[in-house]
Amino acid sequence: MFKKALSFIFITLSTIFLLEAGLRSGGYLVLKFNPPSQSGRLKQGGETVILCLGDSFTFGVGAAYQDSYPRQLEGMLKERFPRKSIKVYNLGIPGSNSSQLESGLQRDIDKYHPDLVIVMSGRNDIWNMAGAGRPVFLLSGSRLYKLIKAAQANIAAKMRKIEENERALAPRKAPPEASRLITQGHDLKEQGRYDLAKECFLEALRIDPGNPDANRQLGTIYREGAEYELAEKCLTEAVRQGYGGDGNIYVELGMVHRIQNRPGLVREELRRALVDPRAAALAFIEFQQTCADSSEFYKEMEAFSAGLKDRGSRRMIKAMIALHRDKEAIAAIMRDNFLKIYKACRDNGVGLILQTYPETENVAEGVRHIADRYDIPTVDNHLVFEKELNGRDRREFFVSDDHCNAEGYRLIAEGVYEAMIREGMIDDTVAIAAKN
Repeated sequence: MFKKALSFIFITLSTIFLLEAGLRSGGYLVLKFNPPSQSGRLKQGGETVILCLGDSFTFGVGAAYQDSYPRQLEGMLKERFPRKSIKVYNLGIPGSNSSQLESGLQRDIDKYHPDLVIVMSGRNDIWNMAGAGRPVFLLSGSRLYKLIKAAQANIAAKMRKIEENERALAPRKAPPEASRLITQGHDLKEQGRYDLAKECFLEALRIDPGNPDANRQLGTIYREGAEYELAEKCLTEAVRQGYGGDGNIYVELGMVHRIQNRPGLVREELRRALVDPRAAALAFIEFQQTCADSSEFYKEMEAFSAGLKDRGSRRMIKAMIALHRDKEAIAAIMRDNFLKIYKACRDNGVGLILQTYPETENVAEGVRHIADRYDIPTVDNHLVFEKELNGRDRREFFVSDDHCNAEGYRLIAEGVYEAMIREGMIDDTVAIAAKN
């Protein structure tokens, strides 16, 4: 299930890519998982502190709050070491890239004073350029870099216009009891209690038939529960009742139609989403799933971009195409970020474990390159899942959008747990030691 995380991704992914503001928005998600300490210094005496850094795979998109891999890891460690005080912080920010993680690492170290940092990052580097404009950015001065900077300027203006138009629209007023139920449903959904959240939204619709917010939320819940016909019905009604200007809902409808094997409708919905800067990045990624190969995908995107009247939208899509094609340059940036992460942990006396993703081979190669060169403990989830998936149904470990479910995150947590034990990073009496 997506939880509230997917809603957050839908609202912010393109803004992260185009306005380079992802970390500020991501702060809300971090606070959701880790409320601020009353003291300023989060680490208490004798406590072992572990930071899990990354994107949606760290945050736990696809599973309930308690089933993210950091939460499961904390449970495993506390069961194994009941006499130790162990705190695992989930600092995953959906949509973030390795540049953002690296740039905020020292701040996180200073705030949490960790004994160990666990990193899974790089999957979003192929489309998210936030933070990559620093001198380390290997494409500075290139045509691609200039194209993306021009796109950012155009889309920033377009975002301001969208916000002005939305403020000018009078919100639909729902009956007080329906509004209360929708707020309650949002809270329950945020906690991963989808069954109770669904009851709230259904009751809100009984009181206020056609309520767009209730339909919007139900559409996501039904989609994650593989009830695709109900998801389509709710999402379509939400569009009819007022969500039609938000490209994010068209991405959701595109996902539903893709799973229903209706490629024509997928393309129709995603083209609507591509012109909305709030949804463009996800729509771009989702569009790939409808194409037979990369050449067909690029051809369709270029033809679509050429037919747009809005210059900002044209530049935005051209920038994403160019960035997506320049995979080697992006891989080099990612490796450089991993090296800086390693050095920051080493210089601060903090242990480090790197992870690969369950399924992203190009990122796995970059992780292995740095891990082998500097002898960094690594959990190769790519190999673990490849072995586990041999002859088994993907749905045992993944939800429909390729994020992990609770069982998939359990595999990740077990891999980290075993690496910590194997490397002698934790025992009953000795805190985690940095590996130099």
